[in-house]
Amino acid sequence: MSVNAVDNEAAILSARRKVQITIDAINFFSPRERLGGWAFLPGDTMPQSELVLAFCEDGRLTPSFRRAGPIRKIPLDQIATRKGFARVSDMLAKEVPTGLEEKILAALQWAGRAQVEARPEEAFLLYAIALESLLLRKDLKAEISHRLAVRCAHLGGGPTLEDKKRVVQQILSLYQIRSNIVHSGTFLVSEAELELIREYSVSTLLIVINAEPFRDMTEVKEFEGWFETQLLSGGISPT
Repeated sequence: MSVNAVDNEAAILSARRKVQITIDAINFFSPRERLGGWAFLPGDTMPQSELVLAFCEDGRLTPSFRRAGPIRKIPLDQIATRKGFARVSDMLAKEVPTGLEEKILAALQWAGRAQVEARPEEAFLLYAIALESLLLRKDLKAEISHRLAVRCAHLGGGPTLEDKKRVVQQILSLYQIRSNIVHSGTFLVSEAELELIREYSVSTLLIVINAEPFRDMTEVKEFEGWFETQLLSGGISPT
């Protein structure tokens, strides 16, 4: 991996960010076992010593030691066969991903971090952020909970209006839990609630990664246009 940077420290930070995105993507597709199923950057778990080597264009080699943590073993051969992993790998390999690919990778990062988070409340929030990153615009001023619920319903809510309304109600209920977590330090998330938000986050991401017409889209405006078409063709209103 090569990066452009003004000094050694900036190069390390930039390279580490690229590696972190890849690790989050691997964890998203990884099995959900609590022991040995995921990968971590050095320093993310139990501390140990990490050797960092920075190679400069003029041939200089700058070594340094940092406190870091172990990397857990993961079944890469199994992960590589999962549907959608090949496309995500192509996104990660690009020097400059498209606008929609950047949006997908951003959501994938949050969902990947949620997969390895042991605390239910924090995992719940990370899954919620993943949904928001994928389905909402950066400049959105409207009530985000309802718009998020409507977009989830249009993507994977089933063929009937009743199916979509059920999804809207479930997402609104989950979003209320998100609000309670943020505003209350004692709020507890049940296993069923965590599993439901995980199901919506993961399934929605996989739909956008694998299904048509999203596979052929490159820009966010195409993605936004699809939702506008769904609304204009009838169904659930976002407001």
